[in-house]
Amino acid sequence: MSTSDIEMATWRPVYAEDPHPFFAEPGLPAPVSRGTLDGLPVWLVTGYDDVRRLLADERVSSELRNASPAARAVPWMQADSSSLVAAQSLVRLDNPEHARVRKLVAKAFTARRVEALRPRVQQITDHLIQTMLPRGHVDLISDFALPLPLAVISELLGIPEDGRQDFLRWSNIYMGVDEGDVGRRAEALSRISDYVSALIADKSARRGGGAEDGSLLDALIAVRDEGDRLSHDELLSLAFLLPVAGYETTANLIANGMLGLLHHPDQLAALRADPARIGPAIEELLRYDTPVKMPALRFTTAEVQVADTVIPAGEAVVLFLSAANRDPDRFPAAGDLDVRRNTSGHHLAFGYGAHFCLGAPLARLEAKIAFTALLTRLDGLALGPGAPAWRHTFQLHSLKTLPVTFTPVPGGAETSP
Repeated sequence: MSTSDIEMATWRPVYAEDPHPFFAEPGLPAPVSRGTLDGLPVWLVTGYDDVRRLLADERVSSELRNASPAARAVPWMQADSSSLVAAQSLVRLDNPEHARVRKLVAKAFTARRVEALRPRVQQITDHLIQTMLPRGHVDLISDFALPLPLAVISELLGIPEDGRQDFLRWSNIYMGVDEGDVGRRAEALSRISDYVSALIADKSARRGGGAEDGSLLDALIAVRDEGDRLSHDELLSLAFLLPVAGYETTANLIANGMLGLLHHPDQLAALRADPARIGPAIEELLRYDTPVKMPALRFTTAEVQVADTVIPAGEAVVLFLSAANRDPDRFPAAGDLDVRRNTSGHHLAFGYGAHFCLGAPLARLEAKIAFTALLTRLDGLALGPGAPAWRHTFQLHSLKTLPVTFTPVPGGAETSP
């Protein structure tokens, strides 16, 4: 396979199920290669130092208006979409607009607000665990890893319970995690846009009448209404982005991390023996099996040099977080899972630079509570029956199913969610 024709078909099992062998294939030398991503010519960047540097390089744009004609010709890019939800997404803005909108979101998405969620996250987790305990076997995805962050982000934003499953279904289609639905992304985008528009309208109508629920969306509406430079279109885009980005990636962190521990019983045993290590260990789990294999495509607005290669202006660039987090030049024995490794502050699972994940503190909070509950309350936890199944998506490393067994606890008390 030549370095000018590295094809990243999303259905390739070697990439969907375990991306790391793909990065070691002949013809994909670190740190940069030429390739094709579902019909789009791209540059593939895999080395830690280069990925980190380009994540913060303003010549590597996130904005769709800087997409090349080749990128615009690829339907799945939706580069010419008329939807303001897509075009004004926070992940699709460059500075200074990105910094302005992010600062306004940060006013509502404070550390205090996140920390205040701790009791509720614990309560939801306890309910899910109690429901699982008598059964002795569950699909950890549908029974735990997805319901937990979906409930948390929905409550944070004030999404009513009766609308969450539809939101989940259309979000999965838009994010490309449901095979066979790629052609329905435009429909999914429209459905989500209509839903959040109606939700904003309802909350706006209640504003000032004492019916606010204190949600993050209420706080963002207040920022808009108080003339703090957050437009309605930007509010709509944020109301779309935050729930979509806020549950799937956290679900992947929980599920991928548990699968990694189940594949490494010595590491699982080490955490069971010392639950105080769970917080720091989450950073190693993020590095070892990064939930987001690559962030949104970037586009060069000027020449950018990577090692001995010059990437011309107007090119699409894939920054592989998964490969960077397994770079042996940055992490000794990078292919080994070691929960005692000091990974905090070094991995790129949450990105780097201006687009560092705004929801990282919430993801860490949810993951710590989730792993603590799973490791301390499910005795005899093991894989099966059956094998885990992966979703075939190029951007996320996402499990479809994760069957596990454990020692059942008959008559487990039901708790209120």
